[in-house]
Amino acid sequence: MNAEQIIKDYFNVNSYLSLSKGEIVYFRLDSDLFKDDNVVPNLIELLTENYVKNGYAHRYSNELQTYLLDKKPLNYSVVPLKNIQSNFEGQSNFGRYNIVTNIRSYEEALKMINTNYIGNKDVSLEDFSDDEKLNIDRTGTIDTNGESVIFFTFDDWGGDPIVNEILDVLNKHNVKATFFTIAKYSDVNSGISNINPNLLRTIALNGHDIGSHNYNHELLDTNKAELKKSLIKSYEVMSNVIGDLDSLRQYFRPPTLLVRKAGLEAVFESGYNYSVGANISTHDYESASSQEILDAIEPKLVEGKGNIVIMHFNNQSYYTAEALDKFLTNNENGVYGTKYKIAKLSDYLEK
Repeated sequence: MNAEQIIKDYFNVNSYLSLSKGEIVYFRLDSDLFKDDNVVPNLIELLTENYVKNGYAHRYSNELQTYLLDKKPLNYSVVPLKNIQSNFEGQSNFGRYNIVTNIRSYEEALKMINTNYIGNKDVSLEDFSDDEKLNIDRTGTIDTNGESVIFFTFDDWGGDPIVNEILDVLNKHNVKATFFTIAKYSDVNSGISNINPNLLRTIALNGHDIGSHNYNHELLDTNKAELKKSLIKSYEVMSNVIGDLDSLRQYFRPPTLLVRKAGLEAVFESGYNYSVGANISTHDYESASSQEILDAIEPKLVEGKGNIVIMHFNNQSYYTAEALDKFLTNNENGVYGTKYKIAKLSDYLEK
């Protein structure tokens, strides 16, 4: 094959969207491997342009009702192996902490459903009794003692092009957010090809909260015993990457916001302090413009409360960073009348 054919065959852009922080790329230089001596140099040029300086993301098209692959700037650097930096710095446990999960009794977990579950008005509570429903939050907001606050939260997991773009916008406006991550993508023992623990650590080093979106994105209607295994594993995996940083929180975001009583019991029994829904969901992963995302946020904001906004940082979140930048700029300029304070969940949940 020539370089273009190798790239197309090996780096399938539908799944391989960029090179990642810390990846080591190697090439065979056997004398009889390539007929053309320029194959490896051409490979390096193509990889650098398309997977290091730039990456890819999936952009939703309303017209075609499908996702299109588009390039996004990444601006990573290629360095020699001598530039490898060790996170361990001579300490055998630097960056790796075995945090004991705060396992709770069934009775304690039941009580926490009434006090530490932040819900959503559209979530079905079909397996709760009428009396139980009366005590369960459905506002999706946090009591902020009258302050008008917005908590931007990001779900799932994505590649470097999307995540770095979101982090850049948050840094530009000097605000912090909360990320609910699917833990298997940070697990070096998961056996999947696109693990990226360096990206999780980057989010933490930028000062954001990190909570769990479960290990495999399991829903809360999963068998309770299996669910608890995943919930505990999710937290332990992330603690092995960022446990030395003040970022990992015992917060859980139910995938798709689906709730079942036994599932919520499992969350709190497994040591999580909060299960966090929201009052605003943007569906940014299927938005065809940044304005669509803004239109999903602005009319639903509640003054004097802590608004929780669900966004995503998966590879379909093409317009999320752009929408976030526009919203934060508008907010700073007083476009919404009230200037909302932007905070991460721990700023209020751990007061």
